[in-house]
Amino acid sequence: MMAADTVENTGVLKMPLPVEVALERINNRITIMASRVDKIVERVTRLEEFNKNLPPVNVMRPPMELAGVSLTDLPLSINDVLSLPKHMQTTLVALHKLKGEADAEEIAEVTRRARAVESMYLNNLRVMGFLKKERRGRKVFFSFL
Repeated sequence: MMAADTVENTGVLKMPLPVEVALERINNRITIMASRVDKIVERVTRLEEFNKNLPPVNVMRPPMELAGVSLTDLPLSINDVLSLPKHMQTTLVALHKLKGEADAEEIAEVTRRARAVESMYLNNLRVMGFLKKERRGRKVFFSFL
């Protein structure tokens, strides 16, 4: 037996596997890998078929509506409003629906989102120059500029 035919593991020389056993193990691993690849190909094919059946995506988003209020009704430029993410558009529309002045809790009731989330969106809109805020006691009210 030559040194190349042995496997060294923690300083102990082991006898090499018989060629037939080694080939059988390799074939088993190849079979397992081939079945995994087949499953992946099957999933990709299903996703491609699913994507073919989806309607085309409209790049221009249609005006969003919330309780009958359209983005075109807002006292802001439609281009400015459409440049915002949809969640902030929803917040602006809710503020408009509430007569242009409200606190985060009132807007959260309209949008059905958490008050803290609406508070964050309103403060971001204020920093961006869309809204102003005014503190009255413990409440902070937001309104359009």
